[in-house]
Amino acid sequence: MRPNFRHGEWVQFLIHGVHHEHPNDALRLVMPPLMSLPIMAAAWVILWLAAGMEWALPAMTGFVVGYLVYDGVHFYVHHRHPENAIGRHLRRRHMHHHFRDDTSSFGVSAPWWDAVFATQPARNTIPR
Repeated sequence: MRPNFRHGEWVQFLIHGVHHEHPNDALRLVMPPLMSLPIMAAAWVILWLAAGMEWALPAMTGFVVGYLVYDGVHFYVHHRHPENAIGRHLRRRHMHHHFRDDTSSFGVSAPWWDAVFATQPARNTIPR
């Protein structure tokens, strides 16, 4: 994504670029609170307007839990060497994203999103 608004590149760098500059730094794996809080606030407002107060809280809870699971998997594939096939597959895909092709393999914990958004890596480019 190429942001086309004022300071867009700076915002993108804060959200994801700093992690790509320092992929092995455990303190730079998650989005900084300066960026997370406005995104969560916007998600809350959208959910509240779309679903009403009755459904906004459970939906927001699911959103936050899903993000925490994603971040847990993200930390795991960066800083552990998985012993099972699924973990090894996720780690290979994500390391491919960092070190070979940062335009593909965005689905860290859910690779099927790459099929949805057409960001699958080229065939046979991820080592086995």
